[in-house]
Amino acid sequence: MNWDSSRDNCRSLGGHLVIVESEREQRFLSDKVWNITQEAKIIHLEEQSHWIGLTDAVTEGAWLWVDGTPLIGNVQAKFWATRSDGGKEPDNYNNENCAELQPRRNVHEIWFDSLCIKQYKRICETKAVID
Repeated sequence: MNWDSSRDNCRSLGGHLVIVESEREQRFLSDKVWNITQEAKIIHLEEQSHWIGLTDAVTEGAWLWVDGTPLIGNVQAKFWATRSDGGKEPDNYNNENCAELQPRRNVHEIWFDSLCIKQYKRICETKAVID
């Protein structure tokens, strides 16, 4: 799904696109996505990518989580990737406003800004229900 549809789908399930709150959570997500894509023998990056709940669609360069929390000043900012040409993400190439996670990179550098209309898998999260 595209980013908007992914966000809406997560909401319809009672959750939201994932908000990465720690390095431990980042490592968990990276490992999980890596294992799933390897088991399914998915080799193309486009097919391995997963939407996360981060966008700068409202104001360019002001990255916000789906709950409205800003990214700036958070430890999570270090998870943006360094591209093969040495440049750093997010680069807003071609007006990219949504964040994706690519599991083949260093766990600290697996976020890329991407066109929100691209079709990727998504990572939803919700609060645990304890009976």
